[in-house]
Amino acid sequence: MAQKDKDFITVLHAPVDGEAKALNIKNTLKMMQTLVGGLIEPVPLRLSKAEWKAWSATAKRLGVPHIKNPILIVNEEGLLHQLPQNPHFPFCVGNVFLMEDKDLK
Repeated sequence: MAQKDKDFITVLHAPVDGEAKALNIKNTLKMMQTLVGGLIEPVPLRLSKAEWKAWSATAKRLGVPHIKNPILIVNEEGLLHQLPQNPHFPFCVGNVFLMEDKDLK
């Protein structure tokens, strides 16, 4: 039996200005584009064992559910538009959010 798509998902929103926090959002392309301020691009996130342990503690503190296969959703044209570096994910520019890969429709 196929899993029913979730209408709402919890993500870790990491804006350029402000603290990272858990958000319960509508699972739509439009909402995702709103969070990053443009076209979206999913980026797989690969973590070491130590990084997973640290991530689990951070996720629990921020109220984000356990994410088995995390992906970052970034602004596809962030570099082109010279968006500022993200302080929460320094290898990214602009606003980003972290979500479970299976929740991406």
